[in-house]
Amino acid sequence: MNIISAEYNQWGGISVVTEDMPEGGSITVPTDPDNMDYVQLQEWAAKEGNEIKAYVAPPPPPPQPTIQDLMAQIEELKAMLK
Repeated sequence: MNIISAEYNQWGGISVVTEDMPEGGSITVPTDPDNMDYVQLQEWAAKEGNEIKAYVAPPPPPPQPTIQDLMAQIEELKAMLK
């Protein structure tokens, strides 16, 4: 496995991008010392310059507008059309 990058995912596994994957594709490797891909990944991470990046949660979605907000926008649009 020719590893390009690795990053922990939200489920505790490790998302790994390899040279064999299509662009944007990855495989998930479980954090199981009996898993051969995990062993190979640990060997890769032990080499200088390689690291398994920490999981970073995406930002929360923006709040949904309330019905009052939507009604106010409709009234503003009606006023603009007059």
